[in-house]
Amino acid sequence: MTEQSRQPGAPIIICAPMARSGTTFCKFLLDSHPQVYRADLHEDYLLQNADSLRFYTETLFERWDGIRAKQSLGPEKSSPDALLSAIGSTLLQYIGQRNSPERLLLKTPRLCDLHVALRLFPGCQVLIMIRDPRSVVASYLRAQTDWGMAHSFESIAGRWAKSIRYLSELLAENQQAVRDNQYILVRYERLASDTENELRLLLEKLNLPMAPECMDLIENPIVRGSSFLPRGEDGRVDFRPQPMPENFNPLERWRDWTPERHAKFNRLCGSMMQKWGYTPVTGRGEG
Repeated sequence: MTEQSRQPGAPIIICAPMARSGTTFCKFLLDSHPQVYRADLHEDYLLQNADSLRFYTETLFERWDGIRAKQSLGPEKSSPDALLSAIGSTLLQYIGQRNSPERLLLKTPRLCDLHVALRLFPGCQVLIMIRDPRSVVASYLRAQTDWGMAHSFESIAGRWAKSIRYLSELLAENQQAVRDNQYILVRYERLASDTENELRLLLEKLNLPMAPECMDLIENPIVRGSSFLPRGEDGRVDFRPQPMPENFNPLERWRDWTPERHAKFNRLCGSMMQKWGYTPVTGRGEG
């Protein structure tokens, strides 16, 4: 699907291999754009278990094939994808989609059945945040108590490796969707360190112009949801906007890891980390 054929108001979905990958940062930047508005839910998880909807529609049409019930539906409704997209449209309306050309902004901080997204929400564009997995794991370890979790270092690293492997296979099998900007990779490190230029490139892929509201946010940066800033009154990660401290550096949260921890991480994630352009630390902290 090209930019010219993309439907006005088609949703933008932000996701990532796992939480703590910068999805909140990306969403906050895009939400400042006047042609974009966020859903009623901060994190909607509309793709969670979406494959069950795909299975439901496909098996239903198999049954209808057997009893010839599709004949009364009309050709425009006689496919699983037509029913699946109708379900997707209802979901979008339920969480606040407007009947307007502005783009609805959705966010799920993980890769929930991403292979169904383009069928469930035709015309959508999926932004996939990619961040150094060591920073992801370091941040996740600090934030997980907010969610009532106590996962080990090994299980969190393993979850990233499994998710990024799924993403690698998905993108390899859907190169046309990548070329058509239906799947868009966003590197967190680039967006954080060169926000204006990277945001311009991203907006171009979304067929949106740079807006003064975005520039105001870039020139007066704030932070939301960092696990490395002071917590809220309840002791949880604070998602309210905070001025960015002068010494704020989200790019290398793993610099205090021991050589032993790096070695363990490399065994779990080293090959996929290198495939995605991140250099493992070996020896005594030397890359």
